[in-house]
Amino acid sequence: MQIKRMQLIITFLLVLFTALLLLIVKWSRWHSRDTLYKKTIKYSKEGKHQSSGGTYIAYRLFKPVINSDQNSLLVILHGFGNRGNDNRRQLDKNTIQFIDRVLKNYPAYILVPQCPDNMKWTVNPKQPLKNFNIDSIPKSEALETVIAIINELIKKNSVDIDRVYITGFSMGATGTWEAILRNPDLFAAAVPICGASDPSHAFLLKNTSVWAFSAELDQFYNFHDTQQMVDELRKYCNKDIKFTLYKGKGHNIAHYVFSDNEVIKWLFSQSKSKNLK
Repeated sequence: MQIKRMQLIITFLLVLFTALLLLIVKWSRWHSRDTLYKKTIKYSKEGKHQSSGGTYIAYRLFKPVINSDQNSLLVILHGFGNRGNDNRRQLDKNTIQFIDRVLKNYPAYILVPQCPDNMKWTVNPKQPLKNFNIDSIPKSEALETVIAIINELIKKNSVDIDRVYITGFSMGATGTWEAILRNPDLFAAAVPICGASDPSHAFLLKNTSVWAFSAELDQFYNFHDTQQMVDELRKYCNKDIKFTLYKGKGHNIAHYVFSDNEVIKWLFSQSKSKNLK
């Protein structure tokens, strides 16, 4: 009887120790992320820009840490779940870590806008998660406001117009595709991660470098749609077109892409003048 009681006590203590260890690990990770957030956010300022329809689009603008007379501009479009108006939700851990890596290594402004709850970066009413035709869908008020913010930043800051980049995940990837398709002369390169696009207008991107990412088991965006877009780009473009498919992975692959130093290195090696050669 006493042995059995001792076994129960030992089991209880092991369970308690395991639970405490998990809590410590969880707290440590949270503390690490919170520390990085506070460290990185000090390089940013909050802003708001009124859309054509009167809605205010909140954004964070991160200033260069490395001094330069000519800085790149990187735009990051978040996914559906980060919408709002708190000007913080768009800065999830993957985005903050990505921003930190960029600021440490490249002279760049980084714009991170936040799409309001009642809007989307791309308005595709019939098939929101499928490829689209930009001629048959309305322009997104939110995305058009982001383009206006970009143009304003270029005018007011030391931005190298030869090196304007854009990336996004999920809804933000679809917005990335639409942004470069509607503004092919603005962006030097794009990194869309798990989104929908418009293969019928791939010819517009003949001077834009693209590294597209998809997940084989994506529950929302079929990777064949991105593959179709990349195939069309390769027909019309002789620029740097890359496609990476994460085999055996589901939708949430942004952390893999944003933590890949090769992706960052590739992105910041691109320029419009290089693409025109």
